[in-house]
Parts: sequence; C-alpha cells; structure tokens
Amino acid sequence: MIFFLLSLLANSIVSITLSQVRCPDGFTILNDSKCVKIIENSLLLNNALESCRTYTDGTLVSIHNAIDNRALINLAVAQQTVRPIWIGLTCLTTSCVWLDQSQTDYTNFVSGRYYCLLGSTLIKNSGNPQPDVGINVYMLTSGNSAGKWVSADGSLVSLNYICEVPAIIVPDLCSNPFNDYCYTFNQDVRNEINARIYCQKDCGDLVSIHSEKENRHVLSLFNFTSPPPQVRIGAGTDGIGKYWVDGTVFDYSNFGYFNVDIGKCSTMQIPYGVLDAGQWLSNNCDDELPFVCKRLNGITSCPPSPTPTYNPNMCYGSHFFTGNGTIYSPNYPESYYGQFYPCTFIFTVPSGNIAQVMFTLLNIDDQSKISLYSGIEGTEPIIELTGQFFSPPPFNSSTNVMKMIFDNGERVYNADTKWIANYGYNLSL
Repeated sequence: MIFFLLSLLANSIVSITLSQVRCPDGFTILNDSKCVKIIENSLLLNNALESCRTYTDGTLVSIHNAIDNRALINLAVAQQTVRPIWIGLTCLTTSCVWLDQSQTDYTNFVSGRYYCLLGSTLIKNSGNPQPDVGINVYMLTSGNSAGKWVSADGSLVSLNYICEVPAIIVPDLCSNPFNDYCYTFNQDVRNEINARIYCQKDCGDLVSIHSEKENRHVLSLFNFTSPPPQVRIGAGTDGIGKYWVDGTVFDYSNFGYFNVDIGKCSTMQIPYGVLDAGQWLSNNCDDELPFVCKRLNGITSCPPSPTPTYNPNMCYGSHFFTGNGTIYSPNYPESYYGQFYPCTFIFTVPSGNIAQVMFTLLNIDDQSKISLYSGIEGTEPIIELTGQFFSPPPFNSSTNVMKMIFDNGERVYNADTKWIANYGYNLSL
C-alpha cells in the first residue's frame, strides 16, 4: 500500500481532505451534515417512518434553521412535488420534539387561519401547532405558504414524506490541485459532448482557464515523454462571442489561432508545434481527442446525469447545456416579471440524436414569447409560443442542437407567469 501511494504521488500532485461528505444514491446533501430524500408515495405517518428506517440510520427529517427549510422547498420544486410532505416533528402540546431527539431550535408553523385540502377533506387551522387537530406535522410544498408547517393526524392522513440519513464522511483525492480546483488529464479520446459527459460524472466539466498561471498549471499536467499534440479544453464560441462550457466568466484568453470555420470548440497545444505550447486553437467539436476535466475540490456528490437543473434569477447572453435536464423561468417559482433581457439557451445532445424541448409548465403572457430554432445559428423558428396555458408535447430540432430564446414583454405583474422546460433527447410525456 505504501509503495502504491508513493507511486501515485510520483505521477501527480494529490491532496487528501478527510472532511468531505457524500450521500447514499438517491439522497441529496443538506448543509454538509445530513442527506435527505423526498419520497413521493403517500403513507400514514407511522408507515412513512418505517419506510425511512429501511435506510441505514434513517428517520423522518428534522429541520433546525430557515436555510435548511428553504433548501427542502427548493428540492421539492426541482422534483415538481406539490403534495404536502411529512416531517419528523411531534407536538403533544404547544411544545414539540423531533423524532430523532435533536434539539427543537426552529419552527415554521402557519400562523393565522388556514384552509387546505387533504384528499377529499377540507382542513381548517387557526394557528399551529394544534394538538387537538393532530400531533404530527407536515410541510406545504406549493403556493404562497410553501415551506410552512401544519398540524395533522398522522393516523388518518396519508402524505408524501422526507427521509434523512447521516452523511457519509469519505476522503477526497484531489488530483493536481490549483486554487481549490482539481484537474484530471484523460487519455481516452472523445468528442466534445462525450468528454463533457465524462467530466460531469465526476462532478466537473471540461476545464475552464482564467489566468496565465492556471494555463501554465494545465500545461504542466503533460510533463512526460510522449505528450499528445493537442488536448480538448472547455472554450467554445457561438460564432460571435466566446464562453466556457462550465458557465464561468470568459475573463482570460490565450488563443493563438481562432477560426469558427474550423470549429466552435477549442484545444490547447501541448508540445511546440503549429503554435507555442499552451496556446489555444479552434477545433471541430466532433473530433475525438484526449481532454482535461476540472472540478471544485471537496465536491464528492453531485446530481447524476441526466438530471441537471437550471433556475436563474436573471439571465444575460447565452447559456449552454448538454445531455438531459430541466430549466426554469427566471425567478421561478415566482413570476418572471422584471426579466428585461432575452434569455438564450443552447441545448446539445450526442450526435445521432435529435435535440428536444418539452414544457411541463407553460404560462406565458400575451406580450412574451418563447422561440425554438434548429441549430445554434437558426434564424427561422420551429415555433413561437405566446399566451399559452397548456403543456404541449416535445418540440424537435432537425439536428442534435436546439436554440431557445425567451423574450419577456410582460407589462403588468402576474404571479402565475412562469414556465418549466425539460431538454435533451428521447423525451416523452
């Protein structure tokens, strides 16, 4: 084992952090301390608790601050969970205790009169907790009171529920660290799409470079006798401006040769050749090349592909996505009112597939519109959607790339104007 570690250190710089955490499959990390999972299977409270206990050290979730409470609502929104969910709080009187015996240092009960429909029963509450209504507690996940807690009788009411389990502490091997990021050279040759998918499985993306020092660091990964002539990096162009595919700001450039007629992706020259070592040049995105991945140090658990989501407060310019995922209108779940600049989204799927967009929620006012185009340079829209209040079937590009432009012209605030779109390929209702 010692010989193995010495060999590893001899070939790359490695930092080991002992305080990283990750979650079991299907769970999401919450505040770096525990893992949570929303179960969309309506059960009575005791049955929900028994279901949670099938996981190692599992129980119904306890909540100890407003940040965690909001994070759980964001998770529910991302999963499109609208039915209330059981949490692990019991209130025999106006004092409450958590099922996991943790300290009751935070509550978020509905105040004042409140009505809700559970199944076919209309429940009336006047302030909470209300032990006479029920000793158990659920959280609302939709509407203006999303995140608020309400008393109920868990022996009579069946709801979805949130399980929690302890986070797993694991060592994190960070290869070639620089400025809190880890860098990995991959000798397997892949095109741009497949290289990104590979990097994203390790919670990263194709490398972005933001300074001369970082550029030299990436070049230093190739101090061996037979370096590749070029390696793929994450710089791209839409034919006008340049961007990093990981979404970071394009604040440094080292192009020695930039020509969109050659391609809209990029590589780095490794040994001295056509360009000086470390300079960049344009490249065809379909070319299969070795590549460099970059990820934030300490990130050991990330959404499995293909379930990325994008929910901007405001958006400017173009945003680029690969594979399958979900995007939300600006400020979702609030109205997109106040988004003054057009939002452009570019979706790319693996070659041989057709890019698609499918709206699961589409409430647009008559002054706003969503335009869909085939390819990144398309000028004639496939369709323009405006004033629609329904969920149409998937819209198809004619290629593996689709462009979507959202232009907000809403003149009067309407709380219901918002949308959710799934993007990718092989989408279905």
